[in-house]
Amino acid sequence: GFNVESFISLFLDSSVYDIIVLVYDVSNEVVNVDPFMIMNSVFSTYLWLFMIFLLLFTLIILHYMTRNVEDISS
Repeated sequence: GFNVESFISLFLDSSVYDIIVLVYDVSNEVVNVDPFMIMNSVFSTYLWLFMIFLLLFTLIILHYMTRNVEDISS
């Protein structure tokens, strides 16, 4: 039911786009923003990305575990 591969590819496409937009925004605002604020926003962005990847990793492991259980029981 849950197609992991298409979900991952969708996520990767959107995250790459988001990162490009983020970098573009930061490079535009670097003139009138102090470095600490940039570091803070970049850090929080990477923290969110890390949390999302962790969630994806858990979902993938659960997906393969349930599939293996079904294979064993049949």
